[in-house]
Amino acid sequence: MSTMTSGGSLPELVSYQKVLKWLGVSKATFSRWVREGKAPPRFKLGGHVLFREDQLLAWLDAQEMPQATPSELEPGLYDEWR
Repeated sequence: MSTMTSGGSLPELVSYQKVLKWLGVSKATFSRWVREGKAPPRFKLGGHVLFREDQLLAWLDAQEMPQATPSELEPGLYDEWR
């Protein structure tokens, strides 16, 4: 896998703390995702966990759920939103 972007420049790197804040999850939740194999791709450099922005955005896109029609929704599941 190449670490260069199509334009030849290095990808933007994002820190672990910024990812937690951006996703709105706790360290405990993220650690569980790592254990379950559900966390975004990451690497360690100089003792710091870092994320490539392009990979993080691709991972986020992959998490998107398809839009359900009202007939597909579980009855009562979203009643509190009405």
